[in-house]
Order: sequence, then C-alpha cells, then structure tokens
Amino acid sequence: MPQPTDGPLRFVDISVPVFNDEGKMTGILATHLSWEWAKSIEKSVLKPIKKNKQTEIFVVSKLDNRIILGSKDLIGETLLLPSVQNAQKGKNSWALEKWPDGKSYLTGYIQGKGYMDYKGVGWTVLVRQPLDVAYAPIAKVKNFILLLGFVCAAVFALAVSLLANQVSKPLRKLTEAGESLNARK
Repeated sequence: MPQPTDGPLRFVDISVPVFNDEGKMTGILATHLSWEWAKSIEKSVLKPIKKNKQTEIFVVSKLDNRIILGSKDLIGETLLLPSVQNAQKGKNSWALEKWPDGKSYLTGYIQGKGYMDYKGVGWTVLVRQPLDVAYAPIAKVKNFILLLGFVCAAVFALAVSLLANQVSKPLRKLTEAGESLNARK
C-alpha cells in the first residue's frame, strides 16, 4: 500500500460473505482500499464545489465522530454538533450552527446509506459555508429592492410634484387675479 507523507497509513477494509448456489457460505472476500482513493475523489469531485463558494465538505466517522476527510487542520478532530447527531439518526437537512471555531455556518448534513445491498459504513457528510457567504445572494436582492424602492419613491415624488404644479396653476392665477383686484381698491 502507498505510504502517505503527511500522516499515518489509513485505509478502509471491505469484506463480504460469498455463498454457493445452495445459499451456504463458502468464504469471505476481503480487501483493503488505500485512503488515497478518497483523496482523489475529493480532488476531482469536491474541490470544484468548494472552489468559488468558500464551501467546505467533511466526512465524519460514525464510530467516534472524528473528521476523516475535509480540511487538513481538522482531520482527526472529534465533531460533536447537532447536525452530526441528526444525520446519524437518519435525517438529512440543514441548520445554522456554531462550530468549534466559534463561527456560525450554514451546515447541510446527510448520512451515507450505501449502495444496493451494501449498507455502507454510516459516514456522515457535512457541507458548511460561512453565513456571510451563504447570505450574500439574499443581501444582493435586499440591496436591489432597497435601491429600486428609492428610485421608485424619487420618480413618484417628482411625478406628484409636477402633477401638483399643474393642478395648482389655475388656483394661483385665480389668487393673483383676486390680489390685483384687492390692490386696486
């Protein structure tokens, strides 16, 4: 197995029973998968997702809630968050939660369910994004609506002013005529 340069040797064991045509177990097929396959998946699939949106993706072990894939400075850390507990109960959703670094993140979570007959290993996948980044599109829409409101208010005020000027012109002429009659007396 390839020896990693940045940490201990890590791998995943997979084993399945082998049955004959009568349904009797005849052996076990087992293999070691190098952890390098997980890193290559992260590089090819997950990095483009994280690249532009300051999004971080974590895989958390079901056994001890340790981060096994994700940010290098957090790998091996135990992650005790409500999102991890909810995912391990079979829920998949999102939450606004404070992480151990003291910052709040929008966190999506799901527990891996395996594939077909394979039940999987129960890893939890978390995706987090800082709140200011997650809310940036909402802030843009809010600012656009405020700007549009100010522009509409200014246009409306100008239109009302012009209309009021047009409506009051005959009254001003009438007032001026009355004042000139008073002045003659």
